[in-house]
Amino acid sequence: MSVGIVKRNMAVQELAQLKGQDSLPLQKAKLTQEAVVRKLAKATAAAAEETEKANAAAVVAKDAAEQATQAATKASQARESAEHARAAAVAAREAADAAKAAADAAYALAQQKRAEAVAARELAEQRRAEAVAARELAEQKRADAVAARQQAEAATKVCF
Repeated sequence: MSVGIVKRNMAVQELAQLKGQDSLPLQKAKLTQEAVVRKLAKATAAAAEETEKANAAAVVAKDAAEQATQAATKASQARESAEHARAAAVAAREAADAAKAAADAAYALAQQKRAEAVAARELAEQRRAEAVAARELAEQKRADAVAARQQAEAATKVCF
């Protein structure tokens, strides 16, 4: 296919105009692109650095979260242990209160028995004193009876 001479000359002229034009816009575009690439490289490097920092912070946060979870678990176990100890202490206190009440009742009973024993001892001492007095009276009467018998025997000997 053959193109007409006019069109061919127009294309040659257009090409010459383009070649003759200042290439400044193209160079400017290239420089702008290179500057943008450098800026993006810096931004990418900064983003990578920030990503590394964020990842490190995430690791630290994860470790802290694990430690917090472990601490919470230990605290929960300690709380449960303290609750069990409290329950045991309450039970021990109730048992001690019951034992004190029993001891108080036993003390009151012992005081009552002591008072009864003191009264019984005093009664026994009184009866002993009465028995001693009765024995002394009986010994006196015996002595009188022995003396009376001896007089009677002496009077009977005199008569015979």
